[in-house]
Amino acid sequence: LEIIPARTIVLKEAAEEASAPEEVVEEAPAPEKSAEEPALAEEAPLLTPEEVPAATKLVSSFLKRNGFMTKVALDASGVLVKSKDSRIYLEKGTVVYMSFKDLSMVNIGDRYSVFKTGRRIFHPKTKKYFGNVIEISGAVEVTDVNGKTVEGKVVETDMEFQIGDRLIPYEMPLKEIEFIDAENEVSAVIVATHEDITEIAKNDVIFLDKGGNDGLKPGNVLHVYRENAKVRNPLNKSEKLDIPSDRIGSIVVVRTAEKSSTAIVLKVSESLLIGDAARTAAAK
Repeated sequence: LEIIPARTIVLKEAAEEASAPEEVVEEAPAPEKSAEEPALAEEAPLLTPEEVPAATKLVSSFLKRNGFMTKVALDASGVLVKSKDSRIYLEKGTVVYMSFKDLSMVNIGDRYSVFKTGRRIFHPKTKKYFGNVIEISGAVEVTDVNGKTVEGKVVETDMEFQIGDRLIPYEMPLKEIEFIDAENEVSAVIVATHEDITEIAKNDVIFLDKGGNDGLKPGNVLHVYRENAKVRNPLNKSEKLDIPSDRIGSIVVVRTAEKSSTAIVLKVSESLLIGDAARTAAAK
């Protein structure tokens, strides 16, 4: 399977499409935007109906190969222990044995994605180890559960993987991008990017520190804000005043784990940064 770089994901705005010249009609000048609301592309439509299938295909290809796991989720993941023929590097059809900390949720017929851990990510606010970027290389299917021994076979090999690689529950490929309203207000922080870049632009893949347990769902749109430094009150030298945050972009969640999410950047008015805050679109 060809790796699709995050920057190739096409999320072109309808407003950017070429249009035929129109007769100029004089209109009243539009009201000036508040300094607290930087100019952004129009909120709707985020994608035209024609763009959704292509974007879905590319996003799905990315999610099939890449992701993020919190430290807690990584500690709870399974592992490939041994292959039946003692080979180290595995191919489709190889019989393998697996180990899981919690066997209560493991059943015959279950599929698990095989992944390798990438760079460690530290939370930009707490500075504590938060999780790892991961690379998904294939899938195995459970064929037997005997006591603590779980037997399975390799059913997908998108790239080479081996004994010792980790396991997480398999997710079906994304079928469509459907924007949905958040059910409650969720505030998150951008903790990492897939490509380890410092200036985040439109179409980049990012990871958030909030997930399904916090109320986020795939399709939720969040607005991104840059916090401004407090300023000293000239009327009271001992007091500092809060300056409203600047809204600088919008993102859409495309995958959720319990305590983290993967999102795609839809639009920006300036480069986003690790540590920027994001709030669900319904939040005020």
